[in-house]
Amino acid sequence: MIGSPLRSTFISVAVAAVAGSFAEVGEAFGQGAVTPARIVDRFEQVDGVHPGFRRNHAKGLGVSGVFESNGTGGRLCRAAVFEPGRVPVIGRFSLDGGQPYQPDRSTTRRGLGLQFSAPDGEVWRTALINFPLFPVRTPEIFFERLLAFKQDPATGKPDPERVKAFEERHPESVEVLRKIAAEPRSSGFGDTTFHGLNTFLFTNKAGETTPVRWILRPTQPFEAAGDPPPTGITCSTSSSSRSIGDRFDGV
Repeated sequence: MIGSPLRSTFISVAVAAVAGSFAEVGEAFGQGAVTPARIVDRFEQVDGVHPGFRRNHAKGLGVSGVFESNGTGGRLCRAAVFEPGRVPVIGRFSLDGGQPYQPDRSTTRRGLGLQFSAPDGEVWRTALINFPLFPVRTPEIFFERLLAFKQDPATGKPDPERVKAFEERHPESVEVLRKIAAEPRSSGFGDTTFHGLNTFLFTNKAGETTPVRWILRPTQPFEAAGDPPPTGITCSTSSSSRSIGDRFDGV
């Protein structure tokens, strides 16, 4: 039948291409469901093992201060944290990734973890980053992306073929990263706006519930990032006991 050999060839090519794609995905995911333990293992696979440091956001420094509430948050939430007064806070500024000695670069995602200790004994913990959006939407895609963007020791850059394959499977991540790249980069932690990626449900005394995300905006003026230092850590935030409110406005 005319056309049959060509059709068979195309089918064979398509099957081979699909098989190749599945092989790449299989290598990225390995066997079994993505669990916290497997994500930890993946970080070690990508960044190596560094005893005494976190697997992600390995490089950072601790801070302490207070959250100073003016009481207006009570319109949204009846929690003691939003009553007028001060609440002790400890936190940690950090850089993305599992390399504890990486140079400070403005393109590296910055993190801020905070713990609020309310007077009634309640403890709040929240994490924020300097990106308004996260580049992936599921733990599985995050797990896959870690390997796709693993740096080649010979070049210091990810394998372009792996990156291309990942981006073809997840075009939505490319669009998010394009928007993130268009955002101006600040000079350091102290003039960075931090965004919470988790949504919390705030309920006020009237029983009204409002979905809320944290945003911490710095009170000091924005300064555009310059050239990154070659090595070492240079943070614009000192380890002081000044009020967190002196540095940031919390929403």
